[in-house]
Amino acid sequence: MTGETSFKRPTLRRSYRIWLRSLFRGWTFAAWLAAAVLAIYLASTNTQFGEIAGVVETAAEPVAPLETARLVAVNVRIGQFVKAGDTVAAMDTSMVDAEVSLADAEMAEERDTISGYQRDILQMAQRSESAVSDAETALETATIQQARDTAELAELRKEQRRREDLLAKRLVGEELASELRPAIAALEQGLAASPALIKVQARRSEQAQKERNDMRIWLRIDGDRDVSAAIRDKARARMAVSESNGDLARRRRENYQLRAARDGVVSLILHAPGDVVSSGDPVLRLISRSHYVVGFLPEVQLAQLTVGERVIINRSAGDTAGVGAVVESIGPEVQALPGRISPIRGQTLRGRRVLLKLDDGHNFIPGETVRICDVAPFWDRIKQQTSRLFGR
Repeated sequence: MTGETSFKRPTLRRSYRIWLRSLFRGWTFAAWLAAAVLAIYLASTNTQFGEIAGVVETAAEPVAPLETARLVAVNVRIGQFVKAGDTVAAMDTSMVDAEVSLADAEMAEERDTISGYQRDILQMAQRSESAVSDAETALETATIQQARDTAELAELRKEQRRREDLLAKRLVGEELASELRPAIAALEQGLAASPALIKVQARRSEQAQKERNDMRIWLRIDGDRDVSAAIRDKARARMAVSESNGDLARRRRENYQLRAARDGVVSLILHAPGDVVSSGDPVLRLISRSHYVVGFLPEVQLAQLTVGERVIINRSAGDTAGVGAVVESIGPEVQALPGRISPIRGQTLRGRRVLLKLDDGHNFIPGETVRICDVAPFWDRIKQQTSRLFGR
């Protein structure tokens, strides 16, 4: 009997080319590849700066009166473009017009009376100087009179003693010896009263000098400055005050014409002609073209933006080409961001505010929501994120 021979089927080895060919023919590979790309993209946009939300800054100018008055005219309409300095509204100026007229009348009256004022002040100065001069003259006269009387009394006494000696020798009669006694008595009485008289004249001189000094202080006369020059300066100062009052009233009247401070478009008209508008209450609102965007950088992306970095600003609808911008500043603190920024309704998102300056030539609308995108292309971000994920 022929011996049994055992037979074992050899294992077939499949070529890797056949394995790859069969893998690529299946739809599952494409599905898994798409899922991997999507996962990498989501990881890239969530953990690395790819896109954040922002709002075009609104430069609003409320046009309001400085004083309460009645609005008489609104010279613009909503949507109208105005330039800086254009008159956009007018307030009733009847009250301030009366103040201007009163100030002008007072100034004219001041011009007419200024010469009389100068004359009165000059006369007062002259009287003051005259009073000082008279007092000093009287004091000097009293002093001289005292000295003269003293000298005369001494001579009379000397002569009286000589006559009394002659009378004792019976060389002259009694009548001649007694002739000088009345004059001597009068001089003695006058000299006794002289100190009091001199004191009175000295006080009078001091008082006159004090009044003159007070007048010079009032007229702001320093040193030996001429009184007439000081009076002219005083008159000019009074005239300047009157002119300043008139200028102030006219400036107030100018403020009753409400003007635009910068170029812009009228967005709101809040009052109609005839309304009494309080000071500071806006009559209308102007919106100026803005070159800035306020971005909202979520807390998970805090380290993904730096000052000076370039980004691209796109409209939320994405129907136009993006506009370049540069990061000018980043908020110093993490705070709650606006609710519309959060992807989950009702959940607060925290982050930092970013200020970006747009390049010239954009057409964004103030207040518009925009997307702030990284300058790096999409596939570059995917490559970077893939390298980070796989450690390469």
